[in-house]
Amino acid sequence: LHPIRSLAFFPEYPDVAIIASDTGIYALELTNDTNPNFQPLYKGLSPTFTLSANHTLLIKDFGTLMELSW
Repeated sequence: LHPIRSLAFFPEYPDVAIIASDTGIYALELTNDTNPNFQPLYKGLSPTFTLSANHTLLIKDFGTLMELSW
């Protein structure tokens, strides 16, 4: 088991969670379907994130700050 370091709901999609765990950040569809979507967003060493305004994900990974926008 890997601890969850960051967790947030994807803006405008309440059924999608963004999770930072282990060495990556992932989007996970939270539905009752048998095959939910699971999408890697970032692969690193030990990332954490926060959501900011204007659809921006601020990622911190071993002292480096990055911005992911969509």
